[in-house]
Amino acid sequence: MPTSNFVSPLLFAASYTADFIDASIPDTAKTLLDVGCGDGLVTRLLQLRGYNVTAIDASLKSIERARKNGVDAIHSKLEDYVHAPFDCVFMSRALHHMPPLDQTLNKISELLSNNGTLVIEDFGFDLADEAACAWLFEQTGKVIAEQTEPVCCEFRHEWLHDQIKSPGEAFARWQKRYSVEHQLWSSTQMLNALREHFVVKMQARVPYLFRFICDLLPGTADGAVRAQEIFLNEQSLIEDGVIAAVGLRVVVAGS
Repeated sequence: MPTSNFVSPLLFAASYTADFIDASIPDTAKTLLDVGCGDGLVTRLLQLRGYNVTAIDASLKSIERARKNGVDAIHSKLEDYVHAPFDCVFMSRALHHMPPLDQTLNKISELLSNNGTLVIEDFGFDLADEAACAWLFEQTGKVIAEQTEPVCCEFRHEWLHDQIKSPGEAFARWQKRYSVEHQLWSSTQMLNALREHFVVKMQARVPYLFRFICDLLPGTADGAVRAQEIFLNEQSLIEDGVIAAVGLRVVVAGS
């Protein structure tokens, strides 16, 4: 069984992201912008590592959560935000629902210094296969059945509580959720837009579905251990070719 020093599943997930950002930017990068900071945990972890990070989000609810987590987040849409260029801009699970991609990336170009680095962590709904979707519903069912404590945040993904009878039904529900109901950008659309505006230095597909489960687990150290177990299971199944990797990580260089 994995052991964990994290106090909650959300902190485990945030650390996974912060480690990626930390490893992706040059040592000379001192000023960072977190676009769509959400609960602010990634920003806070990077600040504790010595980075000067500014966090913005268009959602007042997210701003409130970030401030509770010790981040002096700014309430602003990306298109309205004005600031001197940053050494690094990062977006964690935000690009897929931003306004028109050209408009978004043009604005990011304005906020990125010459030779700066843009780091993207997201997911592509179009990358999922039936096996991955079935695994997600299965894990959700197990966690709900195990639950003896309140979940660690208000996002409980009620759509994942549906009774699913087959992998095909799980896949159809996933597609309906993200292609029809939310109309997210696909991985292809995001990657094509990034290539038009920047030089892509790295792209990779990684575990992502465990993040849904992190939102359902108790906000405790035991919940963090369970989150790590689920992450490792997803990672192993991806490496064995059993399920598709839905997470997408991209590092690009500014002009």
